[in-house]
Amino acid sequence: MKKTSLKTNALLNGVRQCCSLLFPLITFPYVSRVLGSEAYGKYNFGFSYVSYFVLLAALGTAAYAVREGSGLRDDSEKLSRFADELFSINIVTMLFAYAALLLSFVFWRKLDTYRTLILVQSMSVFLNSIGVDWINSIFEDFRYITIRYIAFQGAAVLLMFALVRSPEDYIIYAAIHTFANSGANLMNLFYTRKRYIKTRFTVSMGFRRHIVPLLVLFCNTLAVTVYVNSDITLIGIFRTDTEVGMYSVAAKIYNILKQVLNAVIVVVIPRAAYYLGNKNQEKYQHLLNMTLRTLLCLTLPVIAGIFVLAEEIVFLAGGGEYFPAVTPLRILCGALGFSVLACFFSNAVLIVHKMEAAALKATAASAAVNIALNLYFIPRYGITGAAVTTAAAEFCVFLVSMKASGNKWKKDFGGKEIFSYILGSMAAGGAAFLIKLTAAPVPAKVFFSVFAAGAVYFGILLSLKNEIALAGVSSLRTFAAHKRELHKKDQKK
Repeated sequence: MKKTSLKTNALLNGVRQCCSLLFPLITFPYVSRVLGSEAYGKYNFGFSYVSYFVLLAALGTAAYAVREGSGLRDDSEKLSRFADELFSINIVTMLFAYAALLLSFVFWRKLDTYRTLILVQSMSVFLNSIGVDWINSIFEDFRYITIRYIAFQGAAVLLMFALVRSPEDYIIYAAIHTFANSGANLMNLFYTRKRYIKTRFTVSMGFRRHIVPLLVLFCNTLAVTVYVNSDITLIGIFRTDTEVGMYSVAAKIYNILKQVLNAVIVVVIPRAAYYLGNKNQEKYQHLLNMTLRTLLCLTLPVIAGIFVLAEEIVFLAGGGEYFPAVTPLRILCGALGFSVLACFFSNAVLIVHKMEAAALKATAASAAVNIALNLYFIPRYGITGAAVTTAAAEFCVFLVSMKASGNKWKKDFGGKEIFSYILGSMAAGGAAFLIKLTAAPVPAKVFFSVFAAGAVYFGILLSLKNEIALAGVSSLRTFAAHKRELHKKDQKK
């Protein structure tokens, strides 16, 4: 099957991630205001709790399937057998996850308050398990993934505005959110079977062959989930639903930005696995370096902008009620760079090289750091302490995963390029700060700050002859020339 170009995949995934930023920008301010901090806190506690059971049902399948399946996609018979085995394992682990969830209701009475909410949100366990979305990733079908995502998110936005009208509607919002994020997996029951593979349940699931790498990847993802979600879970246990709601605003903004930036990595993983499977080290190393340079180019100015505009962003996201989230957001934006780089080393280097144990070591260390610090800081310092522990955990996983990558990655760019990103980001932050001082309305401040900061940043990169910026200009010129040629041909016709 013909491979889609990386540029096309990057564009499609970029569109999807832009929409993943746009939809929350539309819905998040509305929901946080309509539900209020207490009801919004309940929703986020339930979401955080259910995420552990979603993870248990998945058992590391997605990362394992993309890595192993990408090397098998030219052999339909082997890939079909491989997909049947993983699908069957997922069904078994899904049943186990639901059993564990039901048992938790029996032994933890605090959950009685959240029972209906958690049961609604737990539908994502079923939908994610049967969806086999990793098949689309194996075949780099980002066109379908993007179109499907936009359709379901758009429908969810309409449902939210129509049905969520008061704090009592937080369970309705949970159902809509589950539909938006996991409902699209129902389409995979038809799409992947018609276009790629007809997955079936099989008793011969090769459990012994798959279980070790699956468990290692599961533990790795579990550790990530722990240090990402344990802060919200523990705030819900030690503090109040209102504080969960406050912190969730900062965490939501942070996670949206992290998701958008990590989209660059998501695009390259199947191709990186394909290059390694075909022993093409030169292309693999070039892909790694271009990915890392792009991440640095995008992440550093985002950190500067969020730090400067934290008050305005929180106000737009939730209103004055959520201003206590400003300090946690500033702390989390500092963690953003470590998080993105950790994702790069863990997924594009360690996982692709089948070094799951090293990735697990990094994430387990960060999870241990996060939980230990959370247990001390959250009861004493609340949501500010939670942000500090997340930043510490992100730094820990970055440090360990980078060290573990060792000679698997060879850098081909120098300090001059990194300096250009740092200098440009500082100048961009300064431009945003000057506009912040004006008396303009908050939305106007944010809009003009982003515009001015972007122009200053890009201008500095061009003046320093940064290769990524120059390549971007060259691509725009090529695209414009192509459009002119098409226009001339249309005129001749």
